[in-house]
Amino acid sequence: MPKLSIGIPVFNGQEFLPELLDSLLAQTFRDFEILICDNASSDRTAQICREYERHDSRIRYICNERNLGAVANFNRVFELSTAPLFKWAAHDDLYHAAYLDACVRLLDENPDVVLAHTGTAFIDEKSEILPFEQETGSFVDPKTGRRYWADVPSIGDTPVAIKRFWQVLTRARWGTHMFGVVRREILQQTSLLPNFGGSDRAMLAELALLGRFRCANERLFLKRFHANVSSALDHKELKGFLSTRQRFLGSRPQGAERFSQH
Repeated sequence: MPKLSIGIPVFNGQEFLPELLDSLLAQTFRDFEILICDNASSDRTAQICREYERHDSRIRYICNERNLGAVANFNRVFELSTAPLFKWAAHDDLYHAAYLDACVRLLDENPDVVLAHTGTAFIDEKSEILPFEQETGSFVDPKTGRRYWADVPSIGDTPVAIKRFWQVLTRARWGTHMFGVVRREILQQTSLLPNFGGSDRAMLAELALLGRFRCANERLFLKRFHANVSSALDHKELKGFLSTRQRFLGSRPQGAERFSQH
């Protein structure tokens, strides 16, 4: 059994999925399996996954007979995993080669830590890192002028459970901690993701009551923004995505803006 299971829920991910898989297969930490749960894609996702599966025995491809909806598919890929450590990976994000090694090391060295993550940088559809503005502490999209503030790395890193809970509810912007590496036995004690916008925050808050989070300082996680992220969806489109689409990414304080149609 591998030490880590990486779960990739995906729907119509042909544009970015190969780049994600390449970034995971290039990790310096090698003791993992990759489970890809395809939510009945209609593009070339299946062909891409089968090609990677043929070339690396650590990859397992599962295709749903019908689209289960975003949250159900997200939860399903966790339920199919078996390793003592687990991580969700969105099909359009990327990771520096040292990401998994940094997270696993934090968990190995700190038994009280239930979730390990790293700093976050933001990238565009061309995988170019958005410029970081030191004065405001934000990443700026030069094309639109929009600013993105990464989640505070210290969220959940306190021995006091109620403080961890409160920090997740009030200080998490993008829920990037959800894509960290978590202890499977602890995640199993939560309700996983219920089917409503912002349920990533609810799950992280529940997880925070069970143990502390720890974040490495290096920005090894690359969060992508592109035309199909949920910030471009109106309320009706977002409701349809939850019930018929696969991928759930969470919500900003104002609402569920981190959904993405993959």
